[in-house]
Amino acid sequence: MTNFKPLDGFSQAHADDVFYFDANASDEALIDNATNRIYNLMSLHSDIAGLHKDNQIDASYLSAVSTYLLSDAYSLLTELSDRQMKNQGNSDKTLIDQQAKAIIALTEIIGKNARAKDEQERDHE
Repeated sequence: MTNFKPLDGFSQAHADDVFYFDANASDEALIDNATNRIYNLMSLHSDIAGLHKDNQIDASYLSAVSTYLLSDAYSLLTELSDRQMKNQGNSDKTLIDQQAKAIIALTEIIGKNARAKDEQERDHE
């Protein structure tokens, strides 16, 4: 039987929960989906970093996509963390949970920095 849980709030583009995942999915499926999102986002950032300076990029779109993908990965890693805590009977935060939160915070910082850079470039034009 399926057990659908909503993805993290950053994955939702509305106050209502719209996007869900199957909490009964195997650990392997959750890990594969989370790591694929992170890997593809790293590849996107790498490709953008390699662009010539004259290319105009609206960083707000990159920030939004980054937030959605990292939030999805965070939700899946949190589910794995919850499973681990239940199996161990341990209510302490796990390393996975801490790392996922750090990734979300980093995404927010990247977005703010990119928006600030875009504003500076527009001011100099």
